[in-house]
Amino acid sequence: MLTNTGAESVENAIKIARQATKRSAVLCFTESFHGRTMMAMTLTSKIDYKLDCGPFAPEVYRLPFPNHYHYGIGMTEDDFAELQLQRLHDAAHNLVNPNNVAAIIIELVQGEGGFNIAPKRYIEGLREFCDEFGIMLIFDEVQTGFCRTGKWAASEHYGVTPDLSTWAKSLGSGLPIGAVIGKQEVMDAAAVGTIGGTFPGNPVCCAAAIATLNYMEGLDLNSRATNLSKIIGDRLLKLQKKVPIDWRYKKFGSDASHRVCRE
Repeated sequence: MLTNTGAESVENAIKIARQATKRSAVLCFTESFHGRTMMAMTLTSKIDYKLDCGPFAPEVYRLPFPNHYHYGIGMTEDDFAELQLQRLHDAAHNLVNPNNVAAIIIELVQGEGGFNIAPKRYIEGLREFCDEFGIMLIFDEVQTGFCRTGKWAASEHYGVTPDLSTWAKSLGSGLPIGAVIGKQEVMDAAAVGTIGGTFPGNPVCCAAAIATLNYMEGLDLNSRATNLSKIIGDRLLKLQKKVPIDWRYKKFGSDASHRVCRE
């Protein structure tokens, strides 16, 4: 489904998920950013984007984003992911009944939240949880799509297929175009007239999107992003301080864990 913006893609993905499941609740995450329209703004975590804009959309529930960098001190990424998956399963008892949940929406790499990367094991477990309870898994690829992570989609790094995904931004090289991509049976669940709008599929924007995709492919921007990542990563590692984090953690105490990680 073509849209005009990322926020519009998110709004329609939620509508499609609700129609596909006949449920209303949506799970999202802290530090997330999904847009500035009403449902997208409700899903967005940062308060400054929502000042004096309430009341917000109902039936939206928020879980802590599995931020290993901030909260996983002393744990392997997989162990931390398993702990966060346990919190997800606990939420089924103390936050919202999973049988009432239409969708879980997540950014695989958060942008506004601080470029936080979701652990691979967590996303695998999220897929398993959604399959268990018949929940639509939505990946918001608006900021991660189209060669920004060295893949056409960030989900390719995870080997996990969502039920729906949302796209926009670099798709049109600055012209207003976005999209919702989903499994056929999910997309077909939307009733006639319930999704769409005045300008989606604008021929000028579609021509720009086709030209943009061809340009990205011709320059092999995925390989370029991978190469740049290695160059920058190697140089940053050389600059990294050699003071053990464990030593500073003991010095500052657990209350300073944020500051320890930031330093």
